[in-house]
This record gives sequence, C-alpha cells and structure tokens, in this order.
Amino acid sequence: MDRPIGSFPARAQEVEMEKQRPKYNSVRVAEGFAVVRPERRLVGDTETDEFREIASQLNASNLKFIVVDLGEIDWVSTPGLGALVEAHQRFAKRGAHVLLARVDKRIHNLLIITKLSMVFDTFPTEAAAITAGEAMPVQVPTNPPA
Repeated sequence: MDRPIGSFPARAQEVEMEKQRPKYNSVRVAEGFAVVRPERRLVGDTETDEFREIASQLNASNLKFIVVDLGEIDWVSTPGLGALVEAHQRFAKRGAHVLLARVDKRIHNLLIITKLSMVFDTFPTEAAAITAGEAMPVQVPTNPPA
C-alpha cells in the first residue's frame, strides 16, 4: 500500500531526541519506523556526528526499520559511509533494517565501488522504501555453532 510522502499512521510511541532539535537532519517517527533525512553532506563533521546520535537513539527505540532519505545530498565521504554502516550494524544486531531512499547517482556508484550495495537496500522513493520496510520481518540473527 503506497502512502504519499510524509503521510504516516498515528504514533504509538513518541521518540524524543535527547538534546535539542537536530540541526542537520530531519527526523520523522511513525508506528515502528522512522525517516531520517540528512540535509547536508555526510562528510565527517558535526552533521555526521548528529546522524550517528539520531540513529543510535532510534535503534534504542526498537523500531522495525529506518529509512535514510539521501535525496537532499549529493555526496557521502568515508566518515559518512562509516556512520551509515554503523547504523546498519546496530539495527541488524536485533534483526531490524536500515533502508536507503533517493540515492544520488554519485552516492550509488560509491556504494557499488565499496560493495556496500550488497549491504544496503536502496529505493527510488521514500514511499517505496517504507512499503518494502513494512514487509520485511524483524528476525534476530542467530550465530551458527562454531
């Protein structure tokens, strides 16, 4: 079921950002998921630190998935990729997902070169990512016997 961008069901829980309102990322939380939209390039400065903190807080809220909407930025540097991978690792440890939406061609090429395209699911729109995320099960990974 496709929803218009920005339309979310009523909140069952409220997730509060611990400090002040984010300066470089917009965050919208809905039932079981959130959308994080970096508004500046993730290049290892305060915007990347803020993204890491937001992802950590959202993970602590036990959301099923987050969508990182990269449509407002055209570049991610190594520290920015590290922040995305860190978010993925946090969510994956409990079986949840980090999905990328509206990925710029340059960022997409970077994901391919670094083989991170095998780690992240990317979607052309935020709505497509939300629909896919709602269909994904949350399964805590099991470690195979050694």
